[in-house]
Amino acid sequence: MLADGQDEIVIPLTYTDKAGNVFTKTFTLKRGGYAVNVGL
Repeated sequence: MLADGQDEIVIPLTYTDKAGNVFTKTFTLKRGGYAVNVGL
């Protein structure tokens, strides 16, 4: 849920594999929209 005056929220999803490699996907949700932007 977005706070009053907040237009977007950015949610990082991070995974570390057994070799220590770190992978992050970033999900961005914007107020008034249904699209989910995904960055690698």
